Amino acid sequence: LKEEKSINQLSKNGEYYTLKQHTPLLHFQHDQEGATLRASEVKPLLDKFIINKKGNGIFEEGINALEDVMICKEKSTALNYKMRIVESTNANKTEYLVASYINKKNIEELTNAGINVLNNTPYFAQEKQNSEVIHHSRKYDSINCKALFSENNIYIKIICHSEKLTDLIGTYIQSFFLSTNFGTRSSKGFGCFTVTCIKKDGKDIPLEKDEKLLASLFKFTYRREGKFSIQEIFETINKDYKILKSGLNKPYIKSKLMCFEYDNNIRWEKKWLKKKIDNKFENAEGENYKLKDNNKQEDYDNSGDFKFVRAIMGLSEQYEFLLENPPEGKEKNKMIIKIKDSSSDKDKRIERFQSPITYKIINGIIYVVGNDIDERILDKEFNFYLTVQGDDEDGVGWKDYEIGSLKTPREFNLGDFLKESLGKNYLFISK
Repeated sequence: LKEEKSINQLSKNGEYYTLKQHTPLLHFQHDQEGATLRASEVKPLLDKFIINKKGNGIFEEGINALEDVMICKEKSTALNYKMRIVESTNANKTEYLVASYINKKNIEELTNAGINVLNNTPYFAQEKQNSEVIHHSRKYDSINCKALFSENNIYIKIICHSEKLTDLIGTYIQSFFLSTNFGTRSSKGFGCFTVTCIKKDGKDIPLEKDEKLLASLFKFTYRREGKFSIQEIFETINKDYKILKSGLNKPYIKSKLMCFEYDNNIRWEKKWLKKKIDNKFENAEGENYKLKDNNKQEDYDNSGDFKFVRAIMGLSEQYEFLLENPPEGKEKNKMIIKIKDSSSDKDKRIERFQSPITYKIINGIIYVVGNDIDERILDKEFNFYLTVQGDDEDGVGWKDYEIGSLKTPREFNLGDFLKESLGKNYLFISK
C-alpha cells in the first residue's frame, strides 16, 4: 500500500514509466545505498536517442528540430527536463561476483560464504581481485565491481514543463530501453531493462510488443532458441560469441569469423603473428618462445591476403596468447600483443571499437541485434607490439617491441556473416 501511494504520487501532473530488469547491471558504485540505474547515465543517452530520431539519424538536424525544448542549444545538447529513478520500497536485490572462470570447488566455497557467483561470463577485467577474494586476501565488499539485479519494478518520473517534450519521451522511451543496455560490458547482455508500463494521468498507455519493436530498431535481429536462467544467459553468450570471433579451445571449434573470411581468400592475423614471433625471441634461458597452436591439427592454405580480421568484431587494446614455453615458474603467463592505430591524424585514431552486435535479453530470451559495420574500422592500419608477462626482473615484461602492421578488411557484410555463422540455434526475426 505504501508503494502504491508513492507511485501514485509520482504519476501526478504527468507520466511515469515502469521498468523491468532482465539482467544484472555491472556496477562500480555497488556499495552505495540504492545503487541501480542512475539518471546521470540514462538521461544523456535518452536525450541523444530522441535527438537522433527527430533528425532521422542526423544529430545536428535533430538539435535544430528540438531547439525550443533544449536547455541551451549553444552550450548543451541536453533536453530540458529532469529525471527521477525510484526503486520499489521493498526492493529484492541480488549481488553477484562476476568472473570469466572460477572452478567448481571455489564456487561452492563462495556460495557457502553467502556470495552469489556468475561464472563463465564475458567479463574478464576483475580476475585478480576475484582470486584474492577466493584466497581470503581481499574482502568481498572491497572489489571494484559487482553485478546488481533487482527483481522488483523500477520507476522513472519525468519532470517537464513542455507537453511537446513529454510526448516525445513517451513516444520513444520503450524503443530507447529496448535498444540500449547499461553499465560495463553492456554489449554482452549486462544491464538489460524494458519498459513494462507507461501511465499518464492514472491511465495505461498501450505498448508495442517488445520483439516486434526490437526487430524494427535494428537491421539484423536473431532470437536464440530456449529460455535461460541468469547464469545460463551469460554462459551461452560467452560461448556463442567466442565461437563467432576467436573460436574455442575446449572443445576445439574454429572461429566463424576466420572461416567466413577464409572463404573470401583473406587470412586472419593469428597465423601472421605466429610467423612474426615464433622462435624469434629468446627467454632468459636462451630458449625461443613459441605460441600454443590449437590449429596445428588442421591444414590451412596461408597463401591468401593477411588482414587484421578480429578487429571487425570489436577492437581491444591487446590480445593475449598462451605460450608453449612461458618464463620458468610462470606457467600461466602469456604472450601479449598490444595494438595501436597507425594513423598520423590523432583525431582519426581508434583505440577501442565496440562489437557491431549486441546481446539483448528479454524475459530469459537471448537476442542478437546489429546494424551495418561502421566504415571507420574498414581498411584501417594497426601496428602490433610484443611483450611477455614476467620476462624481466621486475615481472613487468618486455617493453613494447614493434613487430609489424596489418590492415583490417576493406569490406565486410555483417548480415551475410550472421546468416552464415549463427547456426540453427538462432532464428532471424523479420521486421
